[in-house]
Amino acid sequence: TEAASTAFFPFLLRLSSPPPPRARPLCERRSHSSRVNQRSEGRRRASRAERMSEGGCDTAGARAGRDAGHEGRVGPKIFEDPRDMRRWSRQVKREGGGSGSAWNTVAFVPTMGSLHAGHLSLVAEAKKRATHVVVSIYVNPSQFAPHEDFSEYPRHFDSDLRKLAPYQVDAIFVPKNLYARRGEAPAAALAATGPREDGGGGGGGEGEGGAMASAAARKDPLVSCSTGSHQTWVRCVDLERPLCGQSRPHFFKGVATVVTKLFHIVEPDVAVFGRKDFQQLRVIETMVAELDFSIDVVGVPIAREEDGLAMSSRNALLSPGDRARATCIHGALCDLRDQVLLKAKAAAAEVGEGERGALDAGEA
Repeated sequence: TEAASTAFFPFLLRLSSPPPPRARPLCERRSHSSRVNQRSEGRRRASRAERMSEGGCDTAGARAGRDAGHEGRVGPKIFEDPRDMRRWSRQVKREGGGSGSAWNTVAFVPTMGSLHAGHLSLVAEAKKRATHVVVSIYVNPSQFAPHEDFSEYPRHFDSDLRKLAPYQVDAIFVPKNLYARRGEAPAAALAATGPREDGGGGGGGEGEGGAMASAAARKDPLVSCSTGSHQTWVRCVDLERPLCGQSRPHFFKGVATVVTKLFHIVEPDVAVFGRKDFQQLRVIETMVAELDFSIDVVGVPIAREEDGLAMSSRNALLSPGDRARATCIHGALCDLRDQVLLKAKAAAAEVGEGERGALDAGEA
């Protein structure tokens, strides 16, 4: 056990170490007070939203989505097309930075929907860090293996809109399929294969796995957002292998790829993630640093239920018995932390006594 622990410590150090330094994003060099003043100009923002709607940046979903906000103000834009989302982001940045005014910045909170208080804490943090906030809702198929719960993953879009309304986010990005070929109709994905065990796309329906995935896609519309035609993947090779990567080898490749896609579409200055998925956060931080994204990645502390269980959309899928047993994870981690702290204090006390003894001997 001691040898195994010694071999594992270098990885833990690498996982907990911050990624290499990178160029500070533009938003960090802008004054906080000017950003606050910029956000307070409500009438100017409402006028801007109207102009953008007239300019073709609005979709039918966005027009309906304006009613999701509080009465008396313009609600969030809702975009399904990546081109509309990118056009909007670039437009709001262009409208800032004029003579005597602050630059507009965009903070981004990627989610898979079924929002809870943990997600909303990310939105609240994003509001502090930029003049505009974008939230995405997309259940990413490439981070699910065929035997996992892609089709069962909770989806509550109307409820998500109601939860976001008090936070007055500026835009919500709800893409249909981020893995379709450019110009390919979403329905064409029905003929494609689903994600393979290794996280890649299927082989065009060849082989038993591809045939099964294609059959599942034709049977279940939710599986139509498959990754069968996708050939380009982003990987953080060392960090994706241990811990969660051992049981879910496809997972971090799917996460890194979809986050890269979302970053290219939304073009944010800041991206906010929870620390609950700590390995995932380290993968994203390393990817951003090594691929030279000019994005500030912010990690937000874990939000927990009253009994200590980390908030998660998947908690809704637990049976009452499993829900009660799940709290033992947090309890065990707290117990382990307390034991480590006690041993550290005892070791420090022994070192202190030894040093005092050596000093006394020297004086004698």
